[in-house]
Amino acid sequence: MSKFRQYLKKSVENIIAHGDTDIFPFPIENLLFNDKQTETIDLLEKVHSSFEDYLSEYPVLHEKALQAVGYHGFRYGTQIDPLWNAYFLALVISISDEIETARIPTSKKKVFSYRYSYDKDKKYLFDREYNWSEFNKRAIELAKQKPVVLKCDISNFYPSVYHHRIENALRKATTNTESVKRIVKLLSKISKGVSYGLPVGGPAARILSELLLNRVDRLLLSEGIEFCRYADDYIIFTDSVEEAYGNLIYLCEKLTENEGLAIQKSKTQIMTSSEFLSLSEFGNPNDSNEDNIQADNFLKLRLFYDPYSPTADTDYDDLKSELEKFDIVGMLGKEISKSRINQALTRRLINSIKYLSPQQRKAAIYSLFGQRDEAKSNLDVLYPVFPSVMLLCRSIISDLDNDSRELIFEDLRNLLNNESYITKVPINLMYAVRILAHDKSEEADFALIKAYKNQVNPVITSEIILAMAQHDSDYWISDKLKSFSSLSRWEKRSLLISSYILGDEGQHWRDKVKGELPDIDTLLIKWFSERFNSNGWGTLL
Repeated sequence: MSKFRQYLKKSVENIIAHGDTDIFPFPIENLLFNDKQTETIDLLEKVHSSFEDYLSEYPVLHEKALQAVGYHGFRYGTQIDPLWNAYFLALVISISDEIETARIPTSKKKVFSYRYSYDKDKKYLFDREYNWSEFNKRAIELAKQKPVVLKCDISNFYPSVYHHRIENALRKATTNTESVKRIVKLLSKISKGVSYGLPVGGPAARILSELLLNRVDRLLLSEGIEFCRYADDYIIFTDSVEEAYGNLIYLCEKLTENEGLAIQKSKTQIMTSSEFLSLSEFGNPNDSNEDNIQADNFLKLRLFYDPYSPTADTDYDDLKSELEKFDIVGMLGKEISKSRINQALTRRLINSIKYLSPQQRKAAIYSLFGQRDEAKSNLDVLYPVFPSVMLLCRSIISDLDNDSRELIFEDLRNLLNNESYITKVPINLMYAVRILAHDKSEEADFALIKAYKNQVNPVITSEIILAMAQHDSDYWISDKLKSFSSLSRWEKRSLLISSYILGDEGQHWRDKVKGELPDIDTLLIKWFSERFNSNGWGTLL
């Protein structure tokens, strides 16, 4: 057993508990990691001991997909092959304690994003006491002490990060040169050979990005500039507009000269502290509008619930009691009736629905999937939080009555059949496919087949293959076997799993192709064979 195994274990356990990204639906391989944890770590140890060989024989598979940001913006997320993603994360974890030590201490109350502190019980990588909410609260404290506030963020941050600057920062932070070398090599592979860009979505890139900004943070601190930061968002507090402009110039210069980064001009604001407090999520408690007071109080509510906690039952009852103080369905309806939703509030309202009574859930579903007018549905105004709507549906789909389920399915089928702008966004389409995997109707088959024909992203087409298999659509899966050799590795993996619905036909086909499979796919077949023989297909998606 290698010393590195401890980092592989932390990586795999974190992925099992919390997923590989916060953008894409969790890949099926996460279930493999959960059921075959020891075998997965054994395989990752083989990758570690023969890194260059694996890199050559089993190149780092990765795909980008657009995610909606607001009503008109987008960003790319990166889905990395689950095996390589777990290894990449383990490499970063192996030096994360040293990276955290190099950063401005948490006691300074300056930087609130992704403070590394591994929780061996709950498998978190980051200290949950330092988060967006605490960042906002600290900003409010400082805004009450200074009359002028500067808000700005870094333009196109992750895609603009230069690998050699990451490498330099890593070599200053740690003596583990082998991990540094491999991290940089994997970054180059994921970036398709160009020398810049971090993969958006996973914790490894977050840890690396925080180290990169640490030098600028320390320069601000050394100049006596009062600031706080969360990821690429800076807030600076000054005694005058003149001082705010001076600090903005200094920050822009240091980001550009030292890290090759730039401030986003369109989002930079200098305002009075009273203006800042009136715009803050938590900074306007005296607002006389009852709806605003209720919304502010709801945003302060902690919705986290751990079903594996020793006090899980009590925690669940306490959470439900807290939620009963709010008219969740009514608040949601008011947001949906607007031309543009408050995204933070709406996302939290959606996330709370699964804790409501069956009657309230049904009312919420009818609100989410209702018709706005002849031309638009409520999903149009909910477009910026569409993945949250889909995640809610997935969490309660088996508990809903038939009418509610059919309402959801019909709306999603229409989105795909009409090639709606909502599901033209790749991430949205992936989440919609996950829900339609539970719709066993012929109409769902037709909608998914149409989406498959219109897609070029292999991550999405691999999802559709699995959804069709969950429908037990053997006619379509059998036909796809004929084109196996021309498919992407993503699609091949999905087809290997899907072939189990074909019985003997699938077995004979797997016997023919299994000799050419990489180690991860061999393990995948072993895992799914045991699962299928015990429980059938079940609910995979």
